[in-house]
Amino acid sequence: MGPWITAADLKQALADLLKQDLAALAPIYDRVAAQAVLSGYADVSTILFGKGYTAGQLDAWDNRVGVSTDQSLWRAALLVGGLGEYADKFVTALDRRKELMDASTIMIGGVPVAPGGTDVGGISHGRVTAADCDALRFDGW
Repeated sequence: MGPWITAADLKQALADLLKQDLAALAPIYDRVAAQAVLSGYADVSTILFGKGYTAGQLDAWDNRVGVSTDQSLWRAALLVGGLGEYADKFVTALDRRKELMDASTIMIGGVPVAPGGTDVGGISHGRVTAADCDALRFDGW
């Protein structure tokens, strides 16, 4: 179970973002990358576990590395006080928390998967009681 990127991967992503050679990054970026990976992973996993996804689902999620990298880059930017010449809108775009909170599914093997392994779809409207049910099921588009 995650994190899905290493501190070394994140440090390289930071160097790429800053358009610098990896060797040119100050030593502080080693600590920043290590802390940001853990914080980024916590941001992503807390939201998705809170929705009911399992550890196995998150480990199989198609976009786990990309989202985790973006979120960790955002955390790194916070730790170093921004990324210099980059406008806030570019740094802010790396924060994927709202997107994760708003998403109804994640993709695993190119297939949308709801939390806990349930089928995508379900009751879309109607009334459900112990005595009767007039709900309609929506099974996709």
